[in-house]
Amino acid sequence: MLIEMEHKVYTQMMRKTVKEKDYDAAQSLVAKGLANVTDVNAITMRSGEKSTLESNREIIYPTEAYSKCHLPKQPPQNTTPILTQSRRTTPTAFEIRNVGTTLEVEPTQSEKLNILDLRLSYEYVSPESYTLWSERKDAQGTHSITMPHFPSHRVNLGATLFNGQFQLTHTFTGKDSEGNKDPNKKILFFVMAETIPVHQDHK
Repeated sequence: MLIEMEHKVYTQMMRKTVKEKDYDAAQSLVAKGLANVTDVNAITMRSGEKSTLESNREIIYPTEAYSKCHLPKQPPQNTTPILTQSRRTTPTAFEIRNVGTTLEVEPTQSEKLNILDLRLSYEYVSPESYTLWSERKDAQGTHSITMPHFPSHRVNLGATLFNGQFQLTHTFTGKDSEGNKDPNKKILFFVMAETIPVHQDHK
């Protein structure tokens, strides 16, 4: 789970004097409108096995392009056709980037039922923004070339957790709309692992 808040709110939460769990304090800030839940995922698997979850949108963008040459329309009589260079470009190569969440989890149940060992890999890629590389204006109009940014947050961790309890494991510095670090934003990463009993129906 990701919870985003301003830096000053985060600092006050971490300096709390009341004995309160980090998750409960963060949810209290969410209820007050001082923080936002930005991503929540849940996945179920057996102990000792890996499981993967993906919730993404594929973004296809060009990485190479060329300018096309073309002949004008039928020229006036006694006029020599001139080969012109178009300023418009045609993409020739593309790449794909996933925007969203990718999660891989491997839990292990310890001998003590209230303890779980967890290995986790997580990536959250924010909606893309674009940088203007070049822009030209001519009789045909304005022609620009832009390239996308993909701000991302990644976690690879191994943790020992109490069964059914959220744990704050990481805090990220957020990013602005251009994908640059924004010191005023903090993103808290919470993890919770829980053992689910298996019931067998008897006829």
